[in-house]
Amino acid sequence: MDATTVVFLSLAGAGAAAAVLHMFGWVPPRYRRMLAGVQTDTARAIGGELTVAISRLTFPEVPTAQELSEAVYVALNRVAAEQQVAMEKAMKEAVTTEGQVKSQLLNAVKGLKYNQGEIDTALAEAILGPALPILRQFAPSLAAMLEENPQLVDFVIEHPLFKKHVQPRIEAFLGQRGGIRGPSGGGEGVDWAKLP
Repeated sequence: MDATTVVFLSLAGAGAAAAVLHMFGWVPPRYRRMLAGVQTDTARAIGGELTVAISRLTFPEVPTAQELSEAVYVALNRVAAEQQVAMEKAMKEAVTTEGQVKSQLLNAVKGLKYNQGEIDTALAEAILGPALPILRQFAPSLAAMLEENPQLVDFVIEHPLFKKHVQPRIEAFLGQRGGIRGPSGGGEGVDWAKLP
């Protein structure tokens, strides 16, 4: 016998031994692992298909993914519409409240302007004292301006034209010499704090 025949006969003997072992339940480990993998994959595929088929048979009203997405879209639109209505209502209330606040602020500003006018007139009379009636005689427009804007009294008293033309008339009328001293202490002569 040559070597080739020996190899073929030994392979045939090994195959026959494996077949006899296989008949008695012995399976090689590699084959067992491969067979277990094939069985698991096949069982999963069949089980998934059966689960879907059974769920369709037992629960026919289960919506599909498209139906679910449409239902969610409709629900979201309904919620958005409700929120839009609520937001519009809140905006109308805010506009009404804003209008009321503006009206109250306008009334308060009008009251302040009225009070400011009275305060300005009182300040002009207090600062100018007895010189205000004299100014009304010699320079009525200047007296009116000072009554409206008493903050200009110091500027007017310090003005060179006032010192040259109006101040001498007031001093002559009051019977005193020297200049008129304003609230900031400018000028000389009449002390505004001591005037009656």
